[in-house]
Amino acid sequence: MRARFETAACLWETVLEFRDSPVPDAEGLERACAIRRACAVLGTAALRLLVVGWVDPLEAAWRSREGEFPLAFDWDFVPRWIAERIDWSDPRNPSIDVAKPGRSRQSDAPMPGLTVGSYTHQLAIEEGRYCVLSTAHLTVQTADLLDRWASWPPSDRPIDIAASVFGWFVPVYALTEECRARLPDDLLRLIAFGRERSFQFLLLDCDGERFRDLPVHTW
Repeated sequence: MRARFETAACLWETVLEFRDSPVPDAEGLERACAIRRACAVLGTAALRLLVVGWVDPLEAAWRSREGEFPLAFDWDFVPRWIAERIDWSDPRNPSIDVAKPGRSRQSDAPMPGLTVGSYTHQLAIEEGRYCVLSTAHLTVQTADLLDRWASWPPSDRPIDIAASVFGWFVPVYALTEECRARLPDDLLRLIAFGRERSFQFLLLDCDGERFRDLPVHTW
């Protein structure tokens, strides 16, 4: 029984880590946004009950690899299993996708550079599109807003941003009118720029390029 409680705790801890400290790439940010949508639709308590219901299939997967898997159960196997097996596309019912193929033994070694917090994973390669723009396309007031939003709980943010080392990742999906009303004009302009060019995210970076057709602000 104690082992099952520990497995449940590992599952929920990993989901929160994926939600709140995503890998700053397209796959990690899309998964974080999907988990946040599930939290908003189901509520945190209901999502937690759903997640701990994955204990049996997770432990079955672990037993099938125990003794062969070279890395830790909590730090490596659980995050990898969630990343590879859970379908977050329906926020009302995140579920195990049995159609997803398992990993081969050759993929057990961790891949450098793909980390979630202190977790290291071998993740499936998934293509995404984002562009890098200079933070000079934002006013200093909007930059301060993004800094504050990045420190808020995900459910309180008006948009699902993620802080990077020198700026922010910003998704460019369609916004509700309520959300648009909370965003400054310069940020809305950049989101529209990304959507018009079929990007999924913007990386606003202090060393990014300045685009000639976008306003530039001197801080």
